[in-house]
Amino acid sequence: FCKVQQEKETGNLMSKSTCSATFGSSEDKIWSLITGQSDHTWRTDLLRIEEGEKKYSVVEYYKNGDVVTAEVSMTIPHQRYECHIKGSGYEGKRIFSLMKKNSRTILSMEEVICRSKRKSKEKITLRVRFSLFFLKSYLKKRQKRYIGDLYRALNEEPGSCSRH
Repeated sequence: FCKVQQEKETGNLMSKSTCSATFGSSEDKIWSLITGQSDHTWRTDLLRIEEGEKKYSVVEYYKNGDVVTAEVSMTIPHQRYECHIKGSGYEGKRIFSLMKKNSRTILSMEEVICRSKRKSKEKITLRVRFSLFFLKSYLKKRQKRYIGDLYRALNEEPGSCSRH
C-alpha cells in the first residue's frame, strides 16, 4: 500500500474518497452487513463474492467487470474494519469506522488508492493523472451506491453520503 512518502519518492499518484452516513440501526446490524462475506445480495453492484487465496480475503466481482481482492488487515469489532484492496491497475485501503451518536450510528467509509507499481522509466503523463481522476470519481460513485444499498438493506429511508 502506497504512503504519501512513497508518492513523493516514487512518483506514484494517490486518490482518496471519504463519505459518512447516519443510520437509525444499531452498530451490530451495520457491522454484520459490512463484515459479512457470505451474503452480498443486498449489494446491487456485485455479481458475486468468493473466498480469496489468502486467509481473511475475498474477491469481489462487480457487474461493471471490475474485480477487486480485499484482504482484512485490521478489525476492532463494531468500531473499525480495514481491508487492503487491489484492483486492475490500482491498490490501496478501504476503511469503515462506526460511531454511536445520540442513539444513531455514523458510518464513515474511506478508500485510499494509488496506481500499482509502474516501470521506473515510465513518466507520469497527463493520461495517468487523468486515469486517477476517473478512479476518484469511480470511488465516489461506488461509495454512494454502497451507502444507498446499506440503507435499503436496513429498511431505512435513504440519507445522503456527506463528503469530507
